[in-house]
Amino acid sequence: MQRVARGLPTRAFTRSLARPSSTYAAALIERRPVILPDPAGHEEEFWKLQTEIHLARAAPFPPELLADALREQERIVAERKEEFKPAPRVTAADHANDTRSLERALDRTLYLMVKEGGEWRFPRSQVADQDDALHLAAGRAAEKIGLNVGLVARAPVAHTQESDGALVFYHLAEILPAKKSEYDITALAETCGDEFGWFKKEEVVGQVSDQGQAEVLTVALVQ
Repeated sequence: MQRVARGLPTRAFTRSLARPSSTYAAALIERRPVILPDPAGHEEEFWKLQTEIHLARAAPFPPELLADALREQERIVAERKEEFKPAPRVTAADHANDTRSLERALDRTLYLMVKEGGEWRFPRSQVADQDDALHLAAGRAAEKIGLNVGLVARAPVAHTQESDGALVFYHLAEILPAKKSEYDITALAETCGDEFGWFKKEEVVGQVSDQGQAEVLTVALVQ
């Protein structure tokens, strides 16, 4: 696979292709992080130092000024202590390494890949003709597998050329909640069966056999 330059206009590329039938638009469908990642060691040291500086420089309030407020706060904390139980950061899907679950790796971005012909690839759709916009083809790729997504932009973030000469343009998309904040991937499971997975960046790169495509995805995908 040969890497091709990035960032050129979508419509201009579509019209300049000699073989539109060999052009595909792939959707990089991501589930964005649900929780904040654990702070790194240097981050913890930084905020510890900031707290120490604040305490050293801040003018103290008279105890009697905040006494009533502190007592009320302690009472509320005592009442809610047994009621509130935070959800675990590491889920059952993490322990089982269930790549078909969205409840996995909550502090990371996950990307959807489907298995076609024994190979893992991003959902993609063939560009119909020279007047078919690439972002519309990428939207069809998501609709084909039953997902409700929103394209981040009309222009692709990268593209590659496969060994058979086919061009693949990658469009960034985000899975959208079906109701409130819940994701619904029932239609995806019905369409693809077990042949799909939500993978972290390094897992996606590991699924790709072509070195050129792996280098492109290393740049295009985020943690």
